[in-house]
Amino acid sequence: MIYRIFFSLLTAVFIITAGLISAPARGDQITDTSPKLAASERTFEGLLAVKEADGVFLVRSEDGTKKRFTLNKSTTITRNGKSAVYRDLRSRDQIRVIYTSDFVVIEIQATGS
Repeated sequence: MIYRIFFSLLTAVFIITAGLISAPARGDQITDTSPKLAASERTFEGLLAVKEADGVFLVRSEDGTKKRFTLNKSTTITRNGKSAVYRDLRSRDQIRVIYTSDFVVIEIQATGS
């Protein structure tokens, strides 16, 4: 009986202490600047390896993995931080593709010279 009471008190102290240590002080604000993806969204990063005229392109990651994507009318493209169109993309650009689980391309972020 005494062990149960002791264990319960110890557990309560641990939970309260853990909450106080991990919680921000009042008035502190935590700002998360990382972009949030919807649960169905994914990303793939690598070099633009092949760019076909019909909006189909192939991206190769550093580990050699290749994925083929197709643009759609709602895809947004930026290159070097500025709004761009598909023809502005260059082979060997560093590409970050945000796409849905069924490979619908939502956004392309590219950097290159």
